[in-house]
Amino acid sequence: RAARRACLSFALAAVLGTVAFLLPAVALAKSYSVTDVEIRSSIKPDGTLVVQEQRTFAFSGDYTFVYWELDKADSQGIEVIGASGPQGAYRPTDHPEDRPPGTYSVIDQGDKVRIELFFRESDTSARFAIEYRALGAAKRWDDTGELYWKLIGDGWEVGAKHVRATVAPPSGVTGDEVR
Repeated sequence: RAARRACLSFALAAVLGTVAFLLPAVALAKSYSVTDVEIRSSIKPDGTLVVQEQRTFAFSGDYTFVYWELDKADSQGIEVIGASGPQGAYRPTDHPEDRPPGTYSVIDQGDKVRIELFFRESDTSARFAIEYRALGAAKRWDDTGELYWKLIGDGWEVGAKHVRATVAPPSGVTGDEVR
């Protein structure tokens, strides 16, 4: 009987030890979602598309950066104008490996541009924004103009719950002339 009690005690201790070992991993689990996206863009007479994009991220756990990957296809390049976060405008950094809060980096990956915004947030929602120019995204022909641009790309790890996007035509073009 004593041997049986010792075995049961040992088994119970092993189970409790395993549960205690797993609890920190569960407590450290993190996730995020994108709850809101607002994109305002306008086409300039030279074919440049100017885009201002804001995303609200809901974080569960500790986070230090978010990123966008912009496909350069259908453009003559992308110029990043700026970025911002909950505390205001971010400044470019030459040391993205340090992830200094309140800064951003732009990495040319050949066919894409990656924009990383650095901060420190935990268990909260926060709104981040980028602004960029897609050079030559709109084409002008003799009889028409054409814009082919993915305002929401397909490289996101999670979907967005609410999306609003607007595209303003070049000045002088009326709504009846847009198809």
